[in-house]
Amino acid sequence: MVVVALLVIIAINLVYQHHEAKEAQRRKELARQRAVIEETEEILSQAALIPMSNALLQTLNTRILDALNQSKQLAGGSSEFDARISHTLSQLSALEAGQLGQESIDLFQLPSNEKQTLVLIQTLKKLKPVLRNEHNKGRMGAEVFTDEELKVDKLQLRIHIEVLMNRARNLVNARQHGSAKMLLSKITLALNNQVLAGPDYRARMQAKTNELLQAIEGSKEDLSKQNKPKNDLDELFQPKKKW
Repeated sequence: MVVVALLVIIAINLVYQHHEAKEAQRRKELARQRAVIEETEEILSQAALIPMSNALLQTLNTRILDALNQSKQLAGGSSEFDARISHTLSQLSALEAGQLGQESIDLFQLPSNEKQTLVLIQTLKKLKPVLRNEHNKGRMGAEVFTDEELKVDKLQLRIHIEVLMNRARNLVNARQHGSAKMLLSKITLALNNQVLAGPDYRARMQAKTNELLQAIEGSKEDLSKQNKPKNDLDELFQPKKKW
């Protein structure tokens, strides 16, 4: 009887441990799905600043829908996810029916607020692994993946160049010409990437770079004239100071 009782206790303990391990795994997976939803929604929240194509918007919303459905299943069919699932389905229907989204990055403008720019940089960093993950899962075609990844690379380069340009302009205005020229040389180097910097963008930014370099040289000439030694005739005809 004692042996039987011990075996029963061991069996109950094993069942309990198995249940606890399964429950811990369920909670862990539910937290992971919630993280996927939050990350994707954060990316979508920047759609006003980041040019997102219709294909990308569909992929991101499908990612959210899949995570919501898995979360509902993990939560035992809880109805707490129903409203969000319905909303995401509506979003996907609208995207499939229309041409919502922006294909070109030509209209992209760097935010004037530095905090927004930082959020934009962080969002693009998050987007790249998401693109690769969705492509690996077969939810994004090879051509779309290549186009979207290239677009992210181009946007990252543009942000880098335009942040440098703004800093260089501020340094020129502050007459810190040495530091400004260093930044302008970095811009020229970045613009040499012909894959990521298209000809029109490269020409436009190079023109701005040259404009700042000319301003630096013009400022140097003005300073040189002010410091130029005066000859005897200049001193003779200069108005006399009143003491």
